[in-house]
Amino acid sequence: MVQPGPTTPQTRDEQPGTMDRVQQSVGEMQDEAASRIAAAEARAREGGADRIDQAAERIDAAGDSLPGPLSDGATMASHGVERSAEYVRSHTSSDMVEDVESYVREHPVQGVAMAVAAGFVIGRVLK
Repeated sequence: MVQPGPTTPQTRDEQPGTMDRVQQSVGEMQDEAASRIAAAEARAREGGADRIDQAAERIDAAGDSLPGPLSDGATMASHGVERSAEYVRSHTSSDMVEDVESYVREHPVQGVAMAVAAGFVIGRVLK
């Protein structure tokens, strides 16, 4: 009588469906991670847009106490800031990066000036 030998682990080819299940599981984890990242980005954009809206409201409120032309200027500025909030809400971060890159390519001098101004403001805020 032949004694059965020790069992050997089956190779990948001998385990039908194992790799498919692993690949499916990895794909599901990737989808879940991508979904969570997208949701986090959307929450961050919405929070940023809300803060921009608050700034617009403050500008508008400050403009109410200013005389005629200054008040009109503050109102125009607050509307511009409100449009910025809507832009942030309606565009993904990659859309915004593409828009900035396109603007800087088309207007290099203004792009550098804006970067210098932003650096100055950030430097003042962080002091």
